[in-house]
Amino acid sequence: MLAGNRFIDLATNQPIANSNFAIRPAQHLSSTPVAYMAENCQTTVVLIIVGLCSNPAAATSTGTGINIYTITGTPPSAVIVTVSTVPIAPPGFPPNADQPGSGNAASLNTGDNRIESVVWQNNILWTALNSDCPTSSTADFSCVRLDEISTPYPSPATIVQDFDLGAPGAFTFYGSVSLDSSNNLVVVYGESNSTMNPSLEVTGQLVAGPALSLGAAQTIAAGSAPDLSTRYGDYFYAATQPKTPNTFWVSGEFRQISLFQGWSTEIGLVTFNPS
Repeated sequence: MLAGNRFIDLATNQPIANSNFAIRPAQHLSSTPVAYMAENCQTTVVLIIVGLCSNPAAATSTGTGINIYTITGTPPSAVIVTVSTVPIAPPGFPPNADQPGSGNAASLNTGDNRIESVVWQNNILWTALNSDCPTSSTADFSCVRLDEISTPYPSPATIVQDFDLGAPGAFTFYGSVSLDSSNNLVVVYGESNSTMNPSLEVTGQLVAGPALSLGAAQTIAAGSAPDLSTRYGDYFYAATQPKTPNTFWVSGEFRQISLFQGWSTEIGLVTFNPS
């Protein structure tokens, strides 16, 4: 394609079912003869739960997990797609996020719990999806579910970390992930609450750091207006700076004006301090 050749070899794979809704291809950051895709195999929308776990016996009692699609072969040769399920704790349906204002019209749409972002490197796969984080009160908060999965092909994939990115008294949403050459993780995401307009934050986890935890978040762009569009989350992305260890480019939405389609996008350069 890069050479301008319009005659491209391809292969088409029939999905398991028509309801496979959001199968995300991974960013592949290191050399591999195997390609990966992933989906949340129990997608939850209001009043509807669609279970598509390919191996329910290996999943939790509620059948929740992440389907890992392993792709081998290069067209025009035969291409084989296999699917297996890695069990995770049940991800809930994320509630709309609070933002300054009053009533339901002031809530920010956090979408659903389809996977938003997938990255693979050195036999490690990270995924991010929207979920909910129940509190001791009657209110739920949206949060970002992060999962680290080991993919030692051809051995089965296994879960390494399964936890939520949340903030006390705040809603987090639309996380996107990437890895540097040492497998340090970066996460860019949105955040808001009743006193915070939709803003853009970044955090991460060092390989040498404690599992199931993240570093202190940093604000990339502080919002100054609520979102009134009822549509959000299309512009969150994280990418690794090639050949520059511990350095990432991240981008995402925030709000400066409340026009119906007045989104703003901020791009940030993030560097980790490994110490």
